Amino acid sequence: MSFNTLAKSLDIIDLLMKTKVNMNVTEISRELKMPKSTTYKYLAILRDKGFLEYDNTAGSYTLGFKFLELASVVQSQSQLDKIAFPHMKRLYLEVKETIILSILKFGKAYCLERIEGEGGIVFSMQRGSHLPLHCGASAKVLLAFSDEDIDHLLGEEKLKQYTPYTITDPEVLKKHLQEIKKAGYAFSDQEVDIGARAISAPIFDKQKKLAGALCIVGPVHRFSEVKMKIFKKTVIDYAKVISTELK
Repeated sequence: MSFNTLAKSLDIIDLLMKTKVNMNVTEISRELKMPKSTTYKYLAILRDKGFLEYDNTAGSYTLGFKFLELASVVQSQSQLDKIAFPHMKRLYLEVKETIILSILKFGKAYCLERIEGEGGIVFSMQRGSHLPLHCGASAKVLLAFSDEDIDHLLGEEKLKQYTPYTITDPEVLKKHLQEIKKAGYAFSDQEVDIGARAISAPIFDKQKKLAGALCIVGPVHRFSEVKMKIFKKTVIDYAKVISTELK
């Protein structure tokens, strides 16, 4: 889809949102000053993708159920952020390391929220950024506990190697994901950033579906075996508390 096609399609959606009534192709064409043939083309695209519904009797268009789906996604993300953030602050005060809340969207691990740890160390997972699903504790948790097909989520492209510790063999990764699912958490040792370790646990909604991943990230020298045992229990416990509060 070209930029012009996208812009015109969004104009149609915006028009139907503002008027809040069903409109036929002639009315839409007139309001947006577009040729009727062009309007038909954009309407067909939007209808095919579920963004518009067509009333055969009236010959008119209205917003489709896809928007209810999108609204549900936005609402669930907003709810997750709202519920999780106070717990993230408490978790930070307990461990004094970077705390990250991630979600799975469009085959990527997106950082929804982040609380910076001590030491001023910069990690790749910044608020609003995303990483592929094959490396990093949060990403592996999202991949392991997702209901979606792993091969579909990973895609056909070669798994990118960020550091010498990144898993790039799909079969090795799949075996690793099985271990993560069995253990209930994921550990990352310099898979994305040299000098960084992380441990992450899944968050589930009321339907027991994956809602996100909670993660503790810090420098290698502060992630000793003793600390790792403490962090593992702590992040799992906090993830469970957030899960119980999700409505």
